[in-house]
Amino acid sequence: MVKDFITPEGIWDSRLIRERFEWKDATAILSLETPSLHHDDHKYWKFHPTGKFTIKSGYAFLSGFTQESQHQLGTLSKLIWKLKILPKWRVFLWKLIHKALATKDNLAHRGMVVNNECDYCGATGESTQHIFRTCSLAKLVWKLSSLTIFLDTNGTISFEEWFQRYILLFHSEDGKDSQRIDIFVAVLWSLWLARNARNYKNEEIHARGILFGVSQELHKCNIFKNNRPGVENIDASLNSQHLVQPPGFLHVQLGKEQSFYPNFVLQVDGSWDKNTRKAGAGWAIFNPTTKETTDGGGSYDLAHTPLQLEAHACLKSILWCKNQGLDEILILTDSANLLSNLEFTTKEPHITILRTLAQIKEAASNFKACVIIKADRQQVRRTHIIANNCRRYGISFSSNIV
Repeated sequence: MVKDFITPEGIWDSRLIRERFEWKDATAILSLETPSLHHDDHKYWKFHPTGKFTIKSGYAFLSGFTQESQHQLGTLSKLIWKLKILPKWRVFLWKLIHKALATKDNLAHRGMVVNNECDYCGATGESTQHIFRTCSLAKLVWKLSSLTIFLDTNGTISFEEWFQRYILLFHSEDGKDSQRIDIFVAVLWSLWLARNARNYKNEEIHARGILFGVSQELHKCNIFKNNRPGVENIDASLNSQHLVQPPGFLHVQLGKEQSFYPNFVLQVDGSWDKNTRKAGAGWAIFNPTTKETTDGGGSYDLAHTPLQLEAHACLKSILWCKNQGLDEILILTDSANLLSNLEFTTKEPHITILRTLAQIKEAASNFKACVIIKADRQQVRRTHIIANNCRRYGISFSSNIV
């Protein structure tokens, strides 16, 4: 039985699991959240984060749209909204990856009677794949653009996968303010505008005209970026005055008193390897007065998902504070997902961290004040380094407050 592989302390018996299972299976088991021995087993729907069946997730399953592809789509959607591009481009890209553009192919699939031919080259099936990749006009525009784009016109991968590869490539190499992303999106947008001009205004716009449109759109994008209100660098020093936040500020207060923000600041972060599931957690004390950071501790473990790791890191840091005799703590984490799961709302928490969430709330309830705040990645930089080292070298450590 499962309980035979759990120690009296409530954690996985890694030695026994390694002995009884193949290495790969043992790693997968050890990366899961330890189930509670005080609750009965229950069935759950694994294709929805809450474990509950929904019509939407059932339809996605029957359509072959897996949870992994849903997660990838969600990740890409979040990235799109964070890109420093024109707002209309963000809406356009969101529609593009969700197959919501009014292409003739999409309209036909929705039961509308349309002439499903490309108005430029006459090919049957005016899809996003055709408009933006395989049409002779699209091929010429990409060839003349300043980007080196491999079109793969044989169609061995879908448009969505092709699009995702380039967005993620440019973002990983250039960051959110990538000039190549600007050009890439401007070309897609200009191809779409040209398509609409042909369909609805009978205007013929050829490759040179589209490229001229690209330059105009890039000019608009540059003006937009230069005129954006400057995003000030977030000072890592935090005190009660700095914590007066605008509506939508993401934080949870889990202690006995919820009327103030503690002065003791603890930064928390995690580091996770998707392939090996190795995970590291780190926490460090930040002094708002001197702006100095002191290592508090770190741990090595296995985790099934980044969310599970962030929850585990948060729990570890709270238990460490308890052992240090602290009663008022303010925790900084860069995981918005964790905070939204911790919020006392009607939203169902993620089924993979139900027990960890309960442990966090139980441990935090013993403090006079325990506030967890969504912070910028820069504010937890030191703890990310600690977590990386714990993951890479398989180490755990704990320091005491002098």
